[in-house]
Amino acid sequence: VCLYGVVGALIGGSIIYFWGAHDCASAAAVMEKIPAVSTDMVSRVRQELTERGTWAIMLGIFSGTPYKLYTAQAASAGIEFWMFLLVSIPARLIRFGSVTILCHYVVKLSRWSGLTANSMTVILLGWTLFYLIFFWMMPN
Repeated sequence: VCLYGVVGALIGGSIIYFWGAHDCASAAAVMEKIPAVSTDMVSRVRQELTERGTWAIMLGIFSGTPYKLYTAQAASAGIEFWMFLLVSIPARLIRFGSVTILCHYVVKLSRWSGLTANSMTVILLGWTLFYLIFFWMMPN
């Protein structure tokens, strides 16, 4: 399931990458309209991409900054498409895999302790909790 998520993220990320490559200003303007995304955040991502290149995409997953902000500006920062895709695979897989693995072990632990946890409920709660923490961590 994580691999399907990564493939979907790569498809969506590729669309945003090429949009940003074609018209970075309009892509950035739309990104600024996303709830919890500010002009300062978009500018910070631009600076990170300029200074760190592809590492900014990898480090961004730990900062609470949405992946789409990096994808929209990657081309204008000189990151080639193939490199963007290569970095996006582990960047997306780390997030998807860590939440999925954690949920898997919560279900196993609940069954080991004699409780019966519904796998789908645990996954839904796990992702809800993840995004609550994600939005709480997002830089202003």
